[in-house]
Amino acid sequence: MLWQAFSHIKESISLFILSFAVRKRNIIEAWHVCRRYYHNRLFLKVDLLYVFAYLFRNPYNISKRFLKNLGAENVYAYGETPLTTMDLIAKEASITKDDTVFELGCGRGLTVFWLHCFIGCRVIGIEWVPKFLQKAI
Repeated sequence: MLWQAFSHIKESISLFILSFAVRKRNIIEAWHVCRRYYHNRLFLKVDLLYVFAYLFRNPYNISKRFLKNLGAENVYAYGETPLTTMDLIAKEASITKDDTVFELGCGRGLTVFWLHCFIGCRVIGIEWVPKFLQKAI
């Protein structure tokens, strides 16, 4: 019995530390996004629209609910590529304005918009979660 209580406390502490690490990483990413990309006024407006559009409806929860309703095995399949990481991917893949990029599972579509604004390529986002499609900008 005591071991179960200790195990529960240990798990709670681990989850708290993980949550803190994720929040810290998100804050650092947001700072980098502001510093690197907010000079583009259109991107600034759209990014802020995304922030407000999903302020009370977390995209991870939207996806999780949709996947649960489908009876999916993995309801935690949603994930977003940080824009600073997308920048590295675009450079490594040598994506240019002459390319067409298909983003399968584009979620909120922020990466689609980023590619358009900063690479200038044609981007086609494909998504099946209805809530993301309804809020598409």
